[in-house]
Amino acid sequence: MSGEPVLPWQQELWSGLVDARAKGRLTHALLLAGPLGVGKRHFARVLAASLLCESVDAQGYACGRCRGCVQFASGTHPNLHWVQVLQDEKTGKDKRDISIDQLRELSARLALSSHYGGAKVAVIDPADVMNVAGVNALLKTIEEPPPHVLFVFCTTETHMMPATVRDRCQRIVMKSPGPET
Repeated sequence: MSGEPVLPWQQELWSGLVDARAKGRLTHALLLAGPLGVGKRHFARVLAASLLCESVDAQGYACGRCRGCVQFASGTHPNLHWVQVLQDEKTGKDKRDISIDQLRELSARLALSSHYGGAKVAVIDPADVMNVAGVNALLKTIEEPPPHVLFVFCTTETHMMPATVRDRCQRIVMKSPGPET
């Protein structure tokens, strides 16, 4: 059993990232931008699984069998940090933004040593709802990331992201697939 592949219309983007990784040129921050429903979250998940896998296949996908893959599949990998909007405990509704406390906690976790000596992946989805104070708390970590840390910011509203974050990322624009796909 191997890891889950990217969606067919994402294959070219995937190949570019796999090539950059093989050449040691994978950036420390990616901005996955595109319309709702294009598969940004899926792409981020496949990428995170690949980076945390101990034995990726020739196409760069996670093997699905190693310790990293088993922990990833169970949602317990210590090097994966997925930050998203939390629910209000009283109302049960989603809060309106990703808070400063969430982003401070992320920075603190990323400052710790990596488990197993591998990569650490921080996925922030949706990145366009990070509050300003939270962005400021995270900015130093983005500017000077610890070794082997990859930030993945997912957004449908690139213009809503603070320029201080947006400008420090390699932008990957995902387009809706054509009717033939």
